[in-house]
Amino acid sequence: GSLSKVEESQLNEKENKNVADGLAWSYYFGYLKFVLPELEKQIEKTSKFRSKEKFVKKMFILIPSNCFWDDKIPGSDYDPQNRITFEGNTEPLEKTRGGVKLRHYKHSVYEIKDGENEPWFCIMEYATPLLTLYDMSVAQPGELSREERDAQVVVFLRKLQDILEGDRACQGKYELVTFSPDRDLADVMLRKLKDSELEIGG
Repeated sequence: GSLSKVEESQLNEKENKNVADGLAWSYYFGYLKFVLPELEKQIEKTSKFRSKEKFVKKMFILIPSNCFWDDKIPGSDYDPQNRITFEGNTEPLEKTRGGVKLRHYKHSVYEIKDGENEPWFCIMEYATPLLTLYDMSVAQPGELSREERDAQVVVFLRKLQDILEGDRACQGKYELVTFSPDRDLADVMLRKLKDSELEIGG
């Protein structure tokens, strides 16, 4: 016979079907919901970046398909030609969160040189919840198979997109950048930056 709702829910939990959903929601409520609406203001407050010409003022959230990175963007395996350089941080956004008074949230700004050696500027961050999926598939044998992990990335991506698009204050303030680890991130990003500039009418 068919499964009852409770059995279905237990099965979903058992198979980790809800993990990516939960990760997307906590990433939104714990971070993106309050940093994205303030992003442009924080860039404008930072004198070093205020007047940069080719600065696409969105947060580019990086989603490697294998969920893994080693905490650096320039000089990582994803940047084989060293075309990405770290340029500094935005002025920190101060928020009281979870009983901790005035947490500081700052964003890393990167420069990427295009084919004409023209510098483009943007904020890039890895989607940190993906490390949880990576750890579950590697550190906890049997918790999450590689196939399940790959499926979870897709669920995470769709859920996050839905959540952010449903929040008017976040619309147009971010780009989700999916890429496979064998791609050069500078190429992927330059395409995104140029598309965004056309979109904004820059």
